[in-house]
Amino acid sequence: MNDTETVFYSNRARSYKMLKDYNKVREKYKREIKLYKAYEDAKVAIELDDKNIKGYLLCGQILAEMGKTEEGFDKLNRAVSRMTKGMIFRVFFL
Repeated sequence: MNDTETVFYSNRARSYKMLKDYNKVREKYKREIKLYKAYEDAKVAIELDDKNIKGYLLCGQILAEMGKTEEGFDKLNRAVSRMTKGMIFRVFFL
């Protein structure tokens, strides 16, 4: 084996490693893009009907997954609050 072959294999190994790192980054961004699209849809659901509990729950879950926990907890609290009000209404008025 000569020096040219050694350089070839070490360069190819480095290329494979870099490609693996690139693929990890690309997969992370693809996931984030999907989460963002899901968040946008959940927001539209809330804008169309501000009593949409599922929309608030989804927004909260998605924001928490994206690391925006403060905003996520706010949406989750709104959902729980609306669910609680709905349950109390059913118990006492239906």
